[in-house]
Amino acid sequence: MAGEQNLDILDMSLFDTAQLDTEIQEVIPEEEENYSDIVVDGVSQERVDDQEGEKKDLEAKEEDSNSPADSDDVFPPLAEFLKEQGFFSTLDKEIKTAEDLAEAFKAEIKKNEFAGLTEVQKDYLKALENGVPDEVFNQHLQNSGLLNNITDEVLENDVEICKQLIIQEAILKGNSRERAERMYQRSYDVGDSIEDAKEAKAFLLTKDAEQYQQSIEEAEQAKINQQKAADKQLKDLEKSVKEQDNVFEGFKVNDGLKDKVYETMTKVVDYTPEGLPLNKLMKHRVDNPIDFETKLYYLYELTNGFKDINKFNVKSTTVAAKKLREAIAGNTFIKSGGDTNYGDPNEYSTPIVDV
Repeated sequence: MAGEQNLDILDMSLFDTAQLDTEIQEVIPEEEENYSDIVVDGVSQERVDDQEGEKKDLEAKEEDSNSPADSDDVFPPLAEFLKEQGFFSTLDKEIKTAEDLAEAFKAEIKKNEFAGLTEVQKDYLKALENGVPDEVFNQHLQNSGLLNNITDEVLENDVEICKQLIIQEAILKGNSRERAERMYQRSYDVGDSIEDAKEAKAFLLTKDAEQYQQSIEEAEQAKINQQKAADKQLKDLEKSVKEQDNVFEGFKVNDGLKDKVYETMTKVVDYTPEGLPLNKLMKHRVDNPIDFETKLYYLYELTNGFKDINKFNVKSTTVAAKKLREAIAGNTFIKSGGDTNYGDPNEYSTPIVDV
């Protein structure tokens, strides 16, 4: 397996090679010193070479075991096994990679999303997804249900139903009600009313299906138009925020503030019980409606209808002036006049506090 060492290979690194070299030198006679040096060096070098070779082999095995190619070889047989177990029954694409397998699972989940629902429930969910109004779907469901419940046996035993089917077909084809009734009467007189009623039923089913399909297409187009309008509004909003230099008269805004304002406007932080998204400001308004409205109107008045912040500047100046007076009044050096005579020592300068 990848990452495991082969226990059958003797790892020479576990031994103290320095001690082994010393023991070998002690066994070899001194008179063969030159020969012994050659032999010992050869054995040591061979041992080192073997260790490095074994290490490289192990690293190569680990790399091969963890290589993407070997991993990819797993997915085709895994996909075949899953198909045998009932997964991916409609999949026609070959699975070769992890990404292919993930996409196959997503498709399988999507396919079985409505597995436990009836056909009517599935149609209703599709209608909701496409944005079809409830009343349109309910009318289509009622029409198709009524028509499908009219069997041939019913037509053969109920003259009134035959009459209504034939008249309704004639009206939908552009005839007036009076003409439609005359058409039914002729059909009844010649004995063709039952067959004509069957044809009328088929026509009405087709007509209802066409009208419902048209409603779906119109709802889809309205959804697309709504999304386009939302995208345009978002771009216009970003442009409006980013192009602002002076939100209020005399107050310049920097890029950091622009980015923060845009994020506050567009980032969804919560949803209403009805599922409508809320940004931070909208959530504050929902959570604290009285406090929000009160402060909003105060801000409106203080900024002269969101035009300027001069009142804030006046307040700030007033506070600054007050602090300056307090600082001067508490300064004994200024109070006593200090050494304020420059040039002529006899000339007296009035203290600032008196001014």
